[in-house]
Amino acid sequence: MKSYLNPLFWQHHEDETALRNEIIQMKSVGIDSFIVEARPHPEYLDEGWWNDLSIIIDQAKKMSMKVWIFDDSDYPSGYANGLIEKYCPEHCKRYLSIRPLDARGPLSDSSFLVGDWIYPEEKLVSIIAAKQLEGSNIIEETSLTEISEFVQDGVLYWDVPEGNWRVFILVNTREGGEPHTRGYVNPISKEAVGKFIEFIYEAHYTRFKDDFGETIAGFFSDEPRFGNDPSYDFSLGDETKVLPWSDELMEELRLQKVIEGSIIAKLPLLWYEGDKSTPDVRYVYMDIVSKLFSEDFIGQIHDWCESHKVELIGHVIEENGSHSRLGYGPGHFFRAMQGFDIAGMDNVCNIYPGYREGFYKTHFNYFDATFNHWGLPKLTSSVASLDKNKRGRALSESFGAYGWSEGLKTMKWITDAMCVRGINIITPHAFSPKEYPDLDCPPHFYAQGMNPQWPFFEIWSNYANRVCDQLSDGKIISPVAVLYHAEAQWGGEAQTFEHIVKKMMEGLIDSTIISGDHLVNNTQVVNEQLIINELSFDVLVVPYSEYLPKQLVETLQMFSKKGVPIYFVDEFPKRLYGGDPFPPEGFVKLPLEEIVSNVGKYSDIKGEGQLDGLIYRHYVKNGKSRYFFVNENINQEIEGWIDLKEIESGYAYDPLNEKYFKLNRNETQKIHIRLEPYESNFFIFEVKEDLQKVQKSVLLSKKYQLKDNWKICMKAYNEKRFNEIKETELLNFEKPQYYPNFSGTIRYEIQVSLEKLEGLMLDLGRVYEVVRIEFNDIEVKRCICPPYRIALPIEIQKIGENKLVIEVTNTLVKANHENIYDRYWPQEPTGMLGPVVLSTIVS
Repeated sequence: MKSYLNPLFWQHHEDETALRNEIIQMKSVGIDSFIVEARPHPEYLDEGWWNDLSIIIDQAKKMSMKVWIFDDSDYPSGYANGLIEKYCPEHCKRYLSIRPLDARGPLSDSSFLVGDWIYPEEKLVSIIAAKQLEGSNIIEETSLTEISEFVQDGVLYWDVPEGNWRVFILVNTREGGEPHTRGYVNPISKEAVGKFIEFIYEAHYTRFKDDFGETIAGFFSDEPRFGNDPSYDFSLGDETKVLPWSDELMEELRLQKVIEGSIIAKLPLLWYEGDKSTPDVRYVYMDIVSKLFSEDFIGQIHDWCESHKVELIGHVIEENGSHSRLGYGPGHFFRAMQGFDIAGMDNVCNIYPGYREGFYKTHFNYFDATFNHWGLPKLTSSVASLDKNKRGRALSESFGAYGWSEGLKTMKWITDAMCVRGINIITPHAFSPKEYPDLDCPPHFYAQGMNPQWPFFEIWSNYANRVCDQLSDGKIISPVAVLYHAEAQWGGEAQTFEHIVKKMMEGLIDSTIISGDHLVNNTQVVNEQLIINELSFDVLVVPYSEYLPKQLVETLQMFSKKGVPIYFVDEFPKRLYGGDPFPPEGFVKLPLEEIVSNVGKYSDIKGEGQLDGLIYRHYVKNGKSRYFFVNENINQEIEGWIDLKEIESGYAYDPLNEKYFKLNRNETQKIHIRLEPYESNFFIFEVKEDLQKVQKSVLLSKKYQLKDNWKICMKAYNEKRFNEIKETELLNFEKPQYYPNFSGTIRYEIQVSLEKLEGLMLDLGRVYEVVRIEFNDIEVKRCICPPYRIALPIEIQKIGENKLVIEVTNTLVKANHENIYDRYWPQEPTGMLGPVVLSTIVS
């Protein structure tokens, strides 16, 4: 089976045996590639690093695996192991800072000590004067004037006109940004990024050029960003914040003719409110700076990789909407992704079972569950679908920094939540060969054999590979397009796309996020449908915004005239960027609450019954439709009927248990669907022989409820033998009077007396959390998530006494929760709580 997993493999300068063994362990669970990350290696870019990398590449060759190389000594990418700061500090990040002075005019023959506001290694960019409207802080824009020419020897000689005036000193500086990334490369300077490429990429190519395009598949860039503020939520309009800056940015701004007058003179509007064109100035600045980030940093690295026969993968910071902002963000997600060969996202403790809206606290942040759950994977897969160069590939770095609380059950739920929204490559975070316990962002999957769930890991990895394979090398069928909100957000109030996506997905309407760039440059209308990269969309939904770009709206008008329905949510924009009024002709205004009822007619799926929590993805591969269905509830069953309008023969596929079933259709050809919590299923419309009948049986004639008289043994994660304990009942062993610090496997054994051989179903009830079941010394099944219900084949039963053994393995959190991540998560019980019921199967 093809592998869609490429985990992070951390390096701390371990010995050769540890490095080779970790790679062997990865290969044993269906992993065919990995990302070598210095986390951090003490001799990065020195002999120790090159020697270790040689060992790793050699072992990968022996096992026919691919190697990706993390492009820095640590995250975020752009540090170049400190070499930028050391050898060419002029290429470190630069910022534009504003320093205001106030004066009440008229003042004749006045002067200002502006030189005292410019510190060593800073450069004056401009001095701009502006009058404030009487009784307010709003700038009268007609008064904005560059007065830099009146500076001599650090003194501004300027006669202040009548009224309240503010003098803005604009300074090019290295000060004021995110402290952690102060010495990082300036991402909006082509020359600076060229040095970063030289220090990192060229250095690796020099030593391993024969492996490029062969064993070495490419580079992984992690969380590059502007870093002008340590914030997910940065927005323009705060005088205390600095903004990204470079000579290239200055040149691009001087070329702008969109706004009447010099845009340089209007730069103070990036921090202060003007009386007319504040949104327009902010839009122009963000438009340029996000394009430069895309071209100078990601784009330039991509071009280098392409010329050296490797690919560039990775992700930026997206959490809490930062994808469309400065600070931690790249300014515009679609533009930042343009140079990556695979669309990428990060899921480091920001998707969690049950948290599908609101906010929840982690070590990193109060995470916005609505965006992280409904928006982020969908945004990433949309980029992958729309950009033909990505070939539909969407990657998520996943599972890191949850702590040891996260086991395979949680990983299964997260995998489903991502894949049903289009993720089809997973980067598990992480394999660490460091001596256990490594406190850095657990869980670690092998952990030198200390992870008690490692023997079950291949169940998850095989499942993930099967699901990703079903959702790769084809195309998404998505009837609705939703406009990406970045440009709207730059200048004013704007509704974020994920709220619309959530509303529609809850109503069984799938969608794809489309950027304004795609609509303006890459979209055609054929038969009243939008066509991008061979994908077709019946309707476009535009989130509410105060302002939109003129060229985009003109494009939407053209689409509307060609018969494409364009819905604006709640209200039309106030006006266009640049000042023109918004033209409502041909557009429909629609309240958010009416989206489902109006747009639902375009959906390719209808449903009835108890379907709350059902999410789907319609994908076509090899010309055949398949629908992936997931129950995202953690304690509520889904059951109902689905109308897919598919007339071809098909079957249901359970990818976790690798079983195939006939579809259960009613007289109107609707298909029955039933999913318990943590369950998923495919409906695949192609011919397949030897299908099992859909199990419509019910469990009757309860034979046993196995409450007590269990023989219970325990084996801790670091022990080799089981030890019997005195307890004989099903208990939560986490409680203080029992074994609150136990991590490992609990073995339950009991004798079951059978009078005849018949179909039996064993239901374990509540279990925490992975399970291995034996009946008469024969392994029946291993489960990593609910439902913990197992059929006991007749052929392994016998009349009289039968031995039932159930082994339950928890995570390492009970024994090892000293890291800072586990303290944020509710802790689950330990062991099997039941009720354990053995029933006959009656058709």
